[in-house]
Parts: sequence; structure tokens; C-alpha cells
Amino acid sequence: AATFTVAGGVRRSLAAAGFDVAKAPGHGRKRERLEARLATPPAPAPDPHGIAAPLPRARRVAILGAGIAGATAAQALRSLGAEPVVFDPAPGPASGGSGNPMGLVMPRLDAGDTLQARLLVDAYLAARTTYAGRPGVTETTVRQLPKDAAEAARFERLLADPPLPLEDLEALSGGGLLHKRALIVEPAKLIPSLLDGIDQRYGVMPETDLRTRTVNGEAFDAVILANGMAAG
Repeated sequence: AATFTVAGGVRRSLAAAGFDVAKAPGHGRKRERLEARLATPPAPAPDPHGIAAPLPRARRVAILGAGIAGATAAQALRSLGAEPVVFDPAPGPASGGSGNPMGLVMPRLDAGDTLQARLLVDAYLAARTTYAGRPGVTETTVRQLPKDAAEAARFERLLADPPLPLEDLEALSGGGLLHKRALIVEPAKLIPSLLDGIDQRYGVMPETDLRTRTVNGEAFDAVILANGMAAG
């Protein structure tokens, strides 16, 4: 760190905080400046529960549920080198909540730079990247009109500082948002493509012990619950 303040009190405070302090030539009308370098790295914060410790990489992962959540989790795990196994009591994939004939993928945008707003944008962009070029996926535009004055004001705030590039989002004449790269998905076509080449077990209710991480007596490094209401 550097500052043009070379007062003795500043030097002493920095030194007391563990910095090596030295004067150096200044710039312009300032003859001297103060440079301070942290002599030793700060001690790590206490971690009594071991949360900061790196987790062992899960190699074999059981996924309960062959809907869109389970299929995308399996596809992502396989891309990381894991060996996912998908279990579902239905006779095949894309049942239950993922059994709808079509779905719409478009961003849910929040005004303001919050963690939730970032998560929503990241989730939308990740979904679009994952689904790109797969069967049952069609790009479309969506006109989103405000339902009341409060939502119209929220749309104005979004457009004043858009969280997505202009090729994705623009203003509608007369108010509202135009989502230019939304997606229509057909789960019955998309989900099998995501699960292609992945070990899938259907037709039997999986007996799961989360404590021992076993499914039907078979041991796994991790178990993912992607089975909606059945997870309870």
C-alpha cells in the first residue's frame, strides 16, 4: 500500500498492525510518500467446524430423480470426470414435474446488484449454455409486460442498468421487456439427450440410506436428491 501521508502517527499505526513501513520519493508537489508492506500474512480465521477444509472429490455419485434437475446434475458431474448413476422409480426419464410437454426458459431478473440477482442471471445463462444445440430446444422471444405500476418501475430500473447484454434484453415500445433469446424446451426430448451414456436405473423405488450413502445396498461417495417432493 502507498499513501502521501507520512505523519508519524500513521507510520506507527501501520507498524503496530504488522506492516513494514518506509518513506519513498513522492510525485509532483509531494516530496515523499509512505509505502507499507504486510510483513506476515494474516492468520486464518478460526474454523472450529472444519468448513474451510477442502472436500474430497466425489467419484461415484447417486442421483435420485431423472427429471431436468437430475439430468443436468448428472451431465455436469460427468463433465467433471465423476461417475453418476441415476435412479428413478418411473419406467423412464422425464416423469413427474418434468413430464410437462413443454417449458419456457427465460430469466427472472431482479433490479439491483444483489447475490440473488447475480444467481438468477448466472442460472439462466448456465441453462442456456447447457441446453444449446440439444434436441427439443427452440430459441424464441418473450414479451414481458408489466402487471402494475410497481412492476413498470422495476422494469425501468432494470433497463437503466441491464444485467444482460443487448442481444438478450431490450425495452418494448410502450413499456415492458423483450427477452430475445429465451428457450422453449420439450423435456421428453431434452432430458434423454442429457442422460445419454449415463448409467440409469428405472422401475424400482430406490432404498436410500443417506447416513451411509448407499442406494439399494450400493455404496456411493455422494447422494444427490433431485426427486422433488419425494425427497422429504
